[in-house]
Amino acid sequence: MIVAVDKKLKSLKSKLAALGYDTVYFGEYEYPYDAAVVCGIKGKLTNSLETHTNYGVFYVDGTGKSAKEVSDILQRKLYSPLFF
Repeated sequence: MIVAVDKKLKSLKSKLAALGYDTVYFGEYEYPYDAAVVCGIKGKLTNSLETHTNYGVFYVDGTGKSAKEVSDILQRKLYSPLFF
């Protein structure tokens, strides 16, 4: 799984790489990626989506999350279980 990570989350990027993810910096990688871990999902994401119109991207807010928490979210493709 290729995961684009916000430059503000440099430590998280290296920890996700250690967990086996192919990590790149968000905004610098010009090819499709499976998910993007960003620092806060406030405001518009449309500018970041304009160059990636041929596929969907799963966005995760990595602020305050450990690499394990982000990995769990990426594996489930959702933030919390649907059924408790």
